Amino acid sequence: LHPRCFFSTTKNIKIEVMAVEKDILETLMHPWREHGVNILIAAGSWTLVQLLCIPLIQRFIPRDPKSKEDDRGIRVSGLLHAVTACTLAFYALLEHESGLAENRVTGRSDRATLALIVSCGYFLWDLAIVLVFNQGIGFLIHAIGCLYVYANCLYPFLQFYALLFLLFELSTPFIHLRTLLGYMGHEKSLLHRVCEVAFALVFFIVRIVLGGYVSYHWWGELLEHWHLNTHPRVIMFFYFAINLALQSLNLFWFYLIVRKALRAPRPPKPGKSE
Repeated sequence: LHPRCFFSTTKNIKIEVMAVEKDILETLMHPWREHGVNILIAAGSWTLVQLLCIPLIQRFIPRDPKSKEDDRGIRVSGLLHAVTACTLAFYALLEHESGLAENRVTGRSDRATLALIVSCGYFLWDLAIVLVFNQGIGFLIHAIGCLYVYANCLYPFLQFYALLFLLFELSTPFIHLRTLLGYMGHEKSLLHRVCEVAFALVFFIVRIVLGGYVSYHWWGELLEHWHLNTHPRVIMFFYFAINLALQSLNLFWFYLIVRKALRAPRPPKPGKSE
């Protein structure tokens, strides 16, 4: 091989690598350039909700005496985000004119974009909460994974599937309501029990059953575009990894739910003394 040919080939490879890196960076930065300000406003809004709701609810909901941290504002913010995110997701999915269902990969709509911005702001806020209160590796993975996926879906890329994944939040209001009822001393109330059962049931339906079904099609779309090389593969690789991590996390959490239910004390049968 002639030295000139060698150096020419090396130069061409470096140029190609730089072009690929530029394409990846451009794809990652595009949603933040387009929607970064709105995402930060959404994150600030969830912070405001957290801070303002404490004076409003402290008369009715005392703080957890077993915890050093006051998480009432965090739980109310999580509950409100779940309701808001699911409402916006349903609202976007019902918009037939957008064509999201027909163009599930690169399709976009204003309603879907709004839902994703609101949730990106929430998970940016949630990431800060996880770090400040040291809530553990599981919640850290969840916050980072959701923020990465929903932000990159604003490209637009796979917005249709992002809306379906937002429906995972349908189970969230029940766990927060259950916890807040516990703070109020209603652990043995019927409503507390209903929230427990509803949380476990909805968690299984939306995160395990629907989550597995949607993830199967999500992987199919990604693999097709991986082979076609229509989107930066590095970004899609992290899509694969995050989906696998979050679905594994959901399975682990569901295992904990089942284990807790099995270990719960049974009420004594009628006619038998304790």
